[in-house]
Amino acid sequence: MISTELTDVRENKQIWGEQYSQRVTDLMNLQREIAKQITSNLQLQLSGEQKSRFDKRYTDSAEAYQLYLRGRFYWNKRTLADLQKAAGFFQQAIEKDPQYALAYSGLADSYALLTIYGGGSPIQLMPQAKAAAQKSLLLDDNLAEGHASFGQTIAYYDFDLNGADREYQRAIQLNPNYATAHQWRAENLSALKRVDEALAEVKRALELDPFSLIINRVYGDCLLDARRYDEAIEQYKKTLDLNPHFPTAHFFMARAYEGKGDYDKAVVENAKATEGTGFSPYDLGEMQKAYEKGGWRAYLQKAADQLLRRANDGITPPFILATVYARLGQKDEAFAWLEKSLQQRDFRITFIEVGYEFDSLRSDPRYADLVRRIGLPRS
Repeated sequence: MISTELTDVRENKQIWGEQYSQRVTDLMNLQREIAKQITSNLQLQLSGEQKSRFDKRYTDSAEAYQLYLRGRFYWNKRTLADLQKAAGFFQQAIEKDPQYALAYSGLADSYALLTIYGGGSPIQLMPQAKAAAQKSLLLDDNLAEGHASFGQTIAYYDFDLNGADREYQRAIQLNPNYATAHQWRAENLSALKRVDEALAEVKRALELDPFSLIINRVYGDCLLDARRYDEAIEQYKKTLDLNPHFPTAHFFMARAYEGKGDYDKAVVENAKATEGTGFSPYDLGEMQKAYEKGGWRAYLQKAADQLLRRANDGITPPFILATVYARLGQKDEAFAWLEKSLQQRDFRITFIEVGYEFDSLRSDPRYADLVRRIGLPRS
């Protein structure tokens, strides 16, 4: 049973209400019916493009549609296990309907994020992500999700941030209410040091989806990239109010505390970032002891030692080692691991210009050469 109601909040007066009792398999038709009735009762004047979105059928398979929804549910959780589940559901949706463009977009998004969450190397997964995004657009070039997915793949793997921005803008043009496109454009603009534009985009994403954990966190990330540490910390706290066990919010809050020199709190948040994830590249007990005996530098050195022992496990990204060595001021080691990160096409390297971790490297001629080879503009 689904109940819908339109209310004039100024007069606390119901304009229209309806109840629907239909099978789950009729969900796609029901969504269109409700949208049409709301539009009619609000007497909205829709453009031809907006009307076509209401009427559009992305798949005729109710099973494929339900599998797609399950995929998006797990994709939004942002953990390794959930992303793997999401990819499986999107693949099943494609098997039910090989012409389902949305499912290819979801599969592309899953592969792209798996490279960040320890699911495989970019060289292994990103070509698959790009192929899925291209297939999505081949099936439907007017699909906002497909353009956003393709933008993500060329940002993550080709490091073509300007090309990605064009794709995100096309996605937003096709569907201004697609929050993920605004979120990804914000991240992309942040890497390009276009701070005001990035914050405007992520705020718009948050208006569209105020309870999204990842969008709330990315708002904090954009503030962190702008070195507005206190504001970033407050935003991460808001994210954690929604879910205290969202690991990446703790991780980035630790970065913000480190940025402002509050190392005690950074240590605490780093520990929380791995709680319940089932995976950590660190022995946090050893690192805590190192911090208590030798302070923040000893803590970082212990992290570097531990990461170095795991460096060839296929899971630990060279970029993470590079950030630790750069913070320690060990430039040769930092540049060596940045080179490996570039060779592996780890997209995190595209944020090197906004990461405070790399401040110790910026005066070195090797840094300017690296930024040039990544394809980033120098300010």
